[in-house]
Amino acid sequence: MIYECPKKITEVNAVKTTENIISHIIDNEEVILDFQNTMYISSAGVAVIISVAKECLKRKNDFSVVNTQPLVTKTLELVGLDSIIDMNEKPKILKK
Repeated sequence: MIYECPKKITEVNAVKTTENIISHIIDNEEVILDFQNTMYISSAGVAVIISVAKECLKRKNDFSVVNTQPLVTKTLELVGLDSIIDMNEKPKILKK
């Protein structure tokens, strides 16, 4: 499943975004969060990624984050998600 993330993920839409993504997860199917159009994520946006990643681990789904914009990449690095998600030009796959 490829989920195109919204332009911004903040406290306003984080819960709905998380629920929407998780409701579409199928066991044993890769989950890809596409951040190509996302220009900003707050701490609530980081929580979305963590929640989806945890759900994928629980269901044994592969999980990746792709096409992050520079500000989103910087945010993920600042909170240390780069230690569990590969942060390079290739799709970012959850380290198991």
